[in-house]
Amino acid sequence: MVTEEKRIEEVSFSAARSGDLDLFLLLEDDSLHVSVTDEANHVLALTKLVCQEHTSSHDFLQESMHAEPLLRLKYNSVSVGIGNQTFSLVPKRLFDEQAAPSVYHHLLGPHGDGFHLVDEFQTDEFVSVFFVEKHLHESITSLFPGAGIHHVSSTLIPVFQNLARQNQETALYGCVSGEVLYLSFFKAGELQFFNRFHFRSARDFLYFVLLVYRQFSLKPDQTPLYLGGSLLSDSSIYNLLYRYVRHIRFLEPPEGVTLQSLLSKEPRHLYFGSLSLKACGS
Repeated sequence: MVTEEKRIEEVSFSAARSGDLDLFLLLEDDSLHVSVTDEANHVLALTKLVCQEHTSSHDFLQESMHAEPLLRLKYNSVSVGIGNQTFSLVPKRLFDEQAAPSVYHHLLGPHGDGFHLVDEFQTDEFVSVFFVEKHLHESITSLFPGAGIHHVSSTLIPVFQNLARQNQETALYGCVSGEVLYLSFFKAGELQFFNRFHFRSARDFLYFVLLVYRQFSLKPDQTPLYLGGSLLSDSSIYNLLYRYVRHIRFLEPPEGVTLQSLLSKEPRHLYFGSLSLKACGS
């Protein structure tokens, strides 16, 4: 069963002119973030759908189509961000597209019937190799012909890297989407680490964050952690995390994305993940 957890539509949004607008979907295991923007990068509509029972991503997307009117409009372009664990980052200088099939198996291991896709980063330093299950791929391509399909890593990392190069400090950058934490570590503006963690509790969340601090011999009371996405400052996760990580800073919306009147009243970091799809020109 699919239910709507959040919905915001600006007064400037008009379904009648959807052909001039862009649709961005962030599909996680149990949630679908939908955002609609215009040619000036104004966010006009945003909703979050959640799956109340375990089902495949393919079935979840199909059910969401029936539940959400925004998904049934015709758009200028559609981009879909896939958030799954089956991905690997490869330095572009080491990636041989001709040898890709054997590389896929080595990096990602054996999987069922589906497609291995390659995302090139805007920073031109990495490619993201990821797997999309066959039925999900067919659903996306049939429901949204011509849609771009990307892994969340290739939308978040360029945004994180732009921030890291501006700040020029040793820091962690993360984004929370439901019970998923995407976490990266940058030193002098260069990516050192990125991974996706699934957590069930505040203690899980803390464990994964401190794991990265320990792996790179960082001091949690000194090295800042920048966070975007669905984490609030009054949550049990934040309260426990702040006991150990003393410099937690919430991220602003990605550069180039403009929040209008209704969305501007929300915490500004809340939709960082889904809006990163737009910021990266996906």
